[in-house]
Formats: sequence, C-alpha cells, structure tokens
Amino acid sequence: MVYEFAGIRVNLLNDRFGLSSFLSGFETENNADLEIDLTEKDIEAEKKYSDSDNEYLLAVSALYRKIAELAPKFNTFLMHGAAFSVDGECVIFTAPSGTGKTTHMRNWFRLLKDRAEPVNGDKPLIRLENGEFFAFPTPWCGKEKIRGDKKAPIKAVCFINRSKENRAEEISKKQAFHALIKSVYLPENEECLSKTLSLLYKFISTTRFYNIFCDISAESAKPAYDKIFNNDTEGFF
Repeated sequence: MVYEFAGIRVNLLNDRFGLSSFLSGFETENNADLEIDLTEKDIEAEKKYSDSDNEYLLAVSALYRKIAELAPKFNTFLMHGAAFSVDGECVIFTAPSGTGKTTHMRNWFRLLKDRAEPVNGDKPLIRLENGEFFAFPTPWCGKEKIRGDKKAPIKAVCFINRSKENRAEEISKKQAFHALIKSVYLPENEECLSKTLSLLYKFISTTRFYNIFCDISAESAKPAYDKIFNNDTEGFF
C-alpha cells in the first residue's frame, strides 16, 4: 500500500505490524517515491529510543523514523511541535514534552474560534515548496490525535516557556537556531543531515521566531497572539 505524507509517497512493503488503521486517510494511488520494508530488526533498534515494549507502538515510531531519515531528499524535515493555522497562516509551538504546547494551542482555539484550525498536534513534517515552507498533517499527531486535513504556510515558530506572567518576545535568528536545532529530527545519514541543516538555514531566514512565556490560563493566548499578529483581539472573548 502507498501512503502520502507531505507530498512524499511511501510504499509500505508489508503490514506485518498492523499499521493500516493508524495510516488510514493517507492512502494514495500515485506511484511511490520511497519503498520501506519494516522488519523485526527495525523494531528492536527502536527500543533504544523508547521506554515501550509494545511492538505496535514501536512499529509506529520506527516507520516515522525511517521516513524522517530520508525526508530531506524531498526538501522536508520532521519537527517536534504543535502546528496550527490562524487565518490560513501556520504557527508552530515547540518545547520539551510536558511544557504545555497542546494546552496553549487549545487556548488559541478558544480565543480565535473558527479562525484557528489544527494542522498537526505533535510532529508535523515541514516541506519547502517554491521558496516557502509549509507544515503538513501526518498520522503522527500526538496522543490527543489533533490534526487537520491540509497544509499551511508557516508564519512563526514559538518556543513555549512556563511562567507566571503572560508575554511574548521576538528573538534573533541566532537564538532561534540554537533553540530550533533541539526540536528537529537530525538524520544519521550524512547526506540527509547536510540537507537538513541547509533547509534549516533557509527556514530560519524566512521565518520569525518568538519566546512565549505563559501560564495555562485561557488568557495566556491573547498577549502572544497580539505580539505575533500585531492585532487587537478585543471582542474575541
């Protein structure tokens, strides 16, 4: 069966681990760009990255790792973050697990109502198309299974920080690089690693980056939205 993720068509040569339900909705009749044979050896190798012994969950992770390893050949990289769109423009929240990316994203949904739509709740693929970077939905969208059904051009990446005050500040490209490199999958393959770094330099040059300091209250979304979109949200609450 061939599946398509961020325009990359992947032929999964076997489904011995029962992933068809997980990948449902991403099937395509187009010819494959990649062929992946997921084996027991891959599952065993995935254990060094995971605390789980569940073969199915290990297979889910191992498949995405294989895709992420080769994605840079298609001007694409994997990023750990929660991606959503506001009036068609994508904002990505990134931070260590447990910091509150999903909570803050949901606060934006409460603030902006139907102006905000999910793209991918956890690990979107980021692809360069015609000089512009887009975030794409994938089946790997976090335990909450938050995802949309279309790509969105990226406007900003925000680094979430727990704080008792709610504010946002734009940061420099140099600061952004040091923070961003921790959130991007870096392939072991040297050619794909080099391509990833090249994509990141382009990504940083075309994207704005912010530190968001916030608590978990619904009110935390407004200062960040105001800073990023330079807009007055009076009346949205």
